[in-house]
Amino acid sequence: MTATGWGSTQPGSTERATNLKVVRERVDTPQACRAADTGPRSALGRSEDGRPQSRFSPVLDDATMLCGAPVAKGESLCTGDGGGPAVANGVLVAIASWNASCGREGTDDVYTSVAALRPWLDSKIK
Repeated sequence: MTATGWGSTQPGSTERATNLKVVRERVDTPQACRAADTGPRSALGRSEDGRPQSRFSPVLDDATMLCGAPVAKGESLCTGDGGGPAVANGVLVAIASWNASCGREGTDDVYTSVAALRPWLDSKIK
């Protein structure tokens, strides 16, 4: 899928992109998304049973969210990209939501699935 946005181009920056950014991502499984951020850099450390704790674990809703793994190193969603479109084959498939660390290699971006929320969206449009 391909996501676009006008968000920051550097972690921690409030300066927005002057050109529309394009990020190509492959859709990851929820399990791969959680595993992508459980390494030694993970701020949450380990769960009570000793397993690595992902930043995504407590908030990733498998039923309504999609994870995207950036294809190119150093590319990802960043501050200000939320609400932007993610398309595949010319169809809106997701809406940019959040990520754990803008541009950091090995972390996934999180999107809201349009298909999962289609009934709700349809009810609001009518």
